[in-house]
Amino acid sequence: MDLFKRVYDIASAEVKSRLSRNETSSEGASFQHVASGDDDDKIYSSEMEREVAYYANLELNYGASFDQIKTSYKRLMKRYHPDLHHGDPEKKRIADKIVSRLNEAYRYFSGKFR
Repeated sequence: MDLFKRVYDIASAEVKSRLSRNETSSEGASFQHVASGDDDDKIYSSEMEREVAYYANLELNYGASFDQIKTSYKRLMKRYHPDLHHGDPEKKRIADKIVSRLNEAYRYFSGKFR
């Protein structure tokens, strides 16, 4: 599944959930938070949860080898690099977020496997 579609589906589900629960007083503010993807400060309950999230970001099964991680990282960077989306500011913003998460996951695994 295309990663942009996954991000859109997740954001849409979160917006619908928050609007149905009336979690915020301003619907626009709720949507802005979800659309901007401002969950970088997410606190993982365990190191295992963080690692599973990193594998998911790299579109790999849990326990993949470092060679598989490197191959997936390169493939996804070629697909989602922000310079490829310079014509559409919204896609460029999403690509920036995706690339930052890919870099974070790759740095984590580089330190773990080396």
